[in-house]
Amino acid sequence: MLTLQEKIEIVLICGENTVHRIAANIFNERHPGKNVQQSTVSRIMAKFKSTGSVENLFKKPRNPIKHNEEVQLNVCLDVVEHGQTSIRHVSSRTTVQRESVRNILHKNKFKPYKPKFINTLKEQDFDIRLGFSFWYQGEKEEDISFPFHVLWTDEATFTSNGVVSSQNCRWWAQENPNFIIECRDQYSFKTNVWCGVLNDQVIGPYFFRGNLNSEEYLRLLNTEILEVLDNMPVELRHNLWYQCDGAPIHNTRHVQERLLEIFRGKVIGRNMEQYWPPRSPDLTPLDFFLWGYLKQKVYKKRPFRNIDHLETVIRNCLLEIRPIAIRNAIIDVSRRTILCIERNGRHTEM
Repeated sequence: MLTLQEKIEIVLICGENTVHRIAANIFNERHPGKNVQQSTVSRIMAKFKSTGSVENLFKKPRNPIKHNEEVQLNVCLDVVEHGQTSIRHVSSRTTVQRESVRNILHKNKFKPYKPKFINTLKEQDFDIRLGFSFWYQGEKEEDISFPFHVLWTDEATFTSNGVVSSQNCRWWAQENPNFIIECRDQYSFKTNVWCGVLNDQVIGPYFFRGNLNSEEYLRLLNTEILEVLDNMPVELRHNLWYQCDGAPIHNTRHVQERLLEIFRGKVIGRNMEQYWPPRSPDLTPLDFFLWGYLKQKVYKKRPFRNIDHLETVIRNCLLEIRPIAIRNAIIDVSRRTILCIERNGRHTEM
């Protein structure tokens, strides 16, 4: 930053030397600590020629427009009638400037809420979700530590591009309407990741490049999962339940037989001793906590150089997750199963 006196000196130098580059060199020779460029001299001279001054001109802030109660009421009524709207559309309908609309809404304690994305439940899903929730609460009543005897597992896919974003969706209201957008499809990613959570630990990650099939899943059970079990205390392994969802790779005959053999029948899954309710990511901590939290951390580190770099970032981000956060997510399953019962099998995140 140049002082006012230094700027005046540059103008005087230019009066003797019309070439701005030469004026910059002369000024820098006189002031060894400065490094004025030719472009800086040009801007100062242009300002002097247009304003007759070299001082910085600061614009006075505009006084906010004060709207009467009738205008504010019209804006608020418009938002109440068209909750899922935008500032631009409200401005267009009420002929009030956008910034004024924003100020009026904030003044009247309206906030823009984002939607939640949930899976569409089918009619037969409600009873299955209720059955699982009653069973889970029953097991917990018999053994308060039961939630920490479940190895929750799941697979997810990651790619170098983005994730589903609700950034452009808003519902303006004075209280959170908790509105949702139902969705069925999952997005295809570049690498498949298997993880499990038990007590306050993350088991894994284990990566599968290409399509994840039942043969790869069976190999995972016979190698990495068995190694994890071998390192567990005997009492924990004896009481351990294994949870997996209804994905096709979990439901082939060979995989199910192996699961029942390894975990001595204590498997939560499709066609197992305890049936896992389909389309219920709101009941497993990997879906309602781990994957979303992990992807948020991973995608902040884009761009990825290659698939190896992506997998390294996933490993490092998993190490950053605190054990207490994992433990709290597992505890939250109990609250969610109670909500599922209270809502007669409906989603707990509505």
